[in-house]
Amino acid sequence: MRTFALTFSIAAVICSAAYISLKNTVIPAPKGFAQQEGYGVNPGSRKYFEYMRHHDPATGAVPKNMRNAVDEFATRLPRKSSDRSVTWEARGPINKGGRTRALAIDITNSNTLLAGSVTGGM
Repeated sequence: MRTFALTFSIAAVICSAAYISLKNTVIPAPKGFAQQEGYGVNPGSRKYFEYMRHHDPATGAVPKNMRNAVDEFATRLPRKSSDRSVTWEARGPINKGGRTRALAIDITNSNTLLAGSVTGGM
């Protein structure tokens, strides 16, 4: 019985060491491989995420002057006015606590805020 426990313990240590050493082994992708980070094909990559956010669905291309269009849009946004008074109107529910999951500000009337809760309330 004692030899069985010793043999089992040694086997467990060897298996654990092999698992840890293989788990930390990184096999690099060959150059030019489609799943490599720089190619934007890997759905988990940041480059793919940015491509999906900015590309034109009809052509599949990212617009070349997109930064200029963003700057032009930003100039058309309403400016902050300094003569308004800040008043809050609680819209309930008052008797419940909760987490706010989303917050939206109306760009045409910055006095209007919408807060969405985790449970679905506004």
